Amino acid sequence: TLCATVHLEAGEENTSEAKFCVAKVVLNRLNDTDTWGYGSIQDVVYAPGQFSVVHKKSFNSIKQRLQEGDFDENLLSSVMASYFAYLGIDLCVVESDVQYFNIDFGYSSWGGHKRAFACGGNCFYYK
Repeated sequence: TLCATVHLEAGEENTSEAKFCVAKVVLNRLNDTDTWGYGSIQDVVYAPGQFSVVHKKSFNSIKQRLQEGDFDENLLSSVMASYFAYLGIDLCVVESDVQYFNIDFGYSSWGGHKRAFACGGNCFYYK
């Protein structure tokens, strides 16, 4: 579920670093139980209004490909970025309070959240 989310949210052809940043947002939310109260990665990903890709047909298709081991280079980079994030191996620094991202429109804040950094066409924000 994490890999499929990362693959589609970051953009299938995006850099490993950008995919890693998306994975870290998911894991940061999981680890911030005081704010979010999630008990699993699935809880984070399927939370109402959070990750719209879970409602797309392509999400289930990617999950199926992952189960079958049907990897191309782009999907493999999503798997590796997710795995590194899960293991705590940093491809780049993503602070634990970076818990949101959106397409990078160049805003200094979004939805009341201060901009942390931009990567791979997305902008990442503090909680």
